Amino acid sequence: MGRRAAKPDDGLEFDYAKFRARRRMLDLSQRGMAPLVGANANAILDWEKGRGQGPYLEQFVRAARLLGTPLNDLFDVWDGEGKNAKPHRVRR
Repeated sequence: MGRRAAKPDDGLEFDYAKFRARRRMLDLSQRGMAPLVGANANAILDWEKGRGQGPYLEQFVRAARLLGTPLNDLFDVWDGEGKNAKPHRVRR
């Protein structure tokens, strides 16, 4: 399907809590969200628990659109010293 969205050593970390909170805020079930992002309900559960490989990039993009949030808001960016280095939003 494509490249996984993040590897543990590339400085990006998927923010599972933000993803889950946003989904719940929109009153969207894991089962309801799954077909809309090209996954199954068990995959959504695994993403929210931080298990497995995580979603493919295409699934992240679909999820961000569905959740109405910029893609970078679903990630934390870490520098080499363990500090949060999340970039500022880019103006469009």
